[in-house]
Amino acid sequence: MKKWWVVPLAILMLLSYPSPSMASEDISVILDGEKLDFDVAPIVEDGRVLVPLRTIFKKYGAVLEWNGKFNKTSAQIRGANGAYVSVQIGKEIAYKNNSSFKLEIAPKMVDGRTFVPVRFIAKVLEAKVSWDEKTKTVFIEDSQFDYEKVMKYLKDGDLTAARNIAINGYPKSNFPYMGRNADLSIGFTYYFPEGEATRFYKEEGSKISFVEAIDGVFRVTWQARIGNHEPESDRLLESQDTISYYKNNYYKKAAVIEEYGTQSIINQPLFFFHYMPTVDFVEYGKITNDGTRIGLGGKDSPKKKYIAVIPEEEVNK
Repeated sequence: MKKWWVVPLAILMLLSYPSPSMASEDISVILDGEKLDFDVAPIVEDGRVLVPLRTIFKKYGAVLEWNGKFNKTSAQIRGANGAYVSVQIGKEIAYKNNSSFKLEIAPKMVDGRTFVPVRFIAKVLEAKVSWDEKTKTVFIEDSQFDYEKVMKYLKDGDLTAARNIAINGYPKSNFPYMGRNADLSIGFTYYFPEGEATRFYKEEGSKISFVEAIDGVFRVTWQARIGNHEPESDRLLESQDTISYYKNNYYKKAAVIEEYGTQSIINQPLFFFHYMPTVDFVEYGKITNDGTRIGLGGKDSPKKKYIAVIPEEEVNK
């Protein structure tokens, strides 16, 4: 019989093993059902599992940088908030955006790879971590964990809470990282189909991504840059669904300048939530099927709660 323990994120996570000198090749890491292949195998030190940071973060389309002067690795992780994280070799303090937190063991360099404790991965991704003692396997449940929470809130009829969970996860993506806007004051906008929380668009400047839950995992299935049509543009954005009608209303002639994946066609009203970071305020409203934008109101955005309650909107059954 398997023995499991699950680590609450509110407390320090300790991965303890009966044999502190366990060979690294004995340890497997499963991320959302996928066994990870490491060019340098995970290790155990002082009873804690350490894993190569790059292998896991690359699954999120992260851009990593190494600063040899300060022995520091930084990563810009794709996701709702584009979290920026950093660790320093030999230092027990890590950073996520503007907040610091203490690690139970310092990162170390092994064969040219930055190794971090599993708790760091859990903290950054807000993931659920468990340990199967029989198979010596670490399970990291990130997107599936988010999906479970989203579905729970939908079952309870709380569409607002479900959407806030969905946008604050880190969806899987196999597409190249398209970067962030240099001017962060522009903010970003989420668009949800009416009554839904398991698929949405995120727009940041000219960049737009479509995220949807597939087999219980949130994934980026389309991303593009959209702007005014120029001769060198890849293609015109055809008016074939709500978001494309809306974009063609905004631009004189909208074009897809750069694109990965296949655009999903959603012919139903969308509710938008536009966050303005300079004033920490969210404007929200509705996009009709013909692309007309209708403002419904606004609210302050404490603790990054970007989704507002839309009066009379109900969960799609």
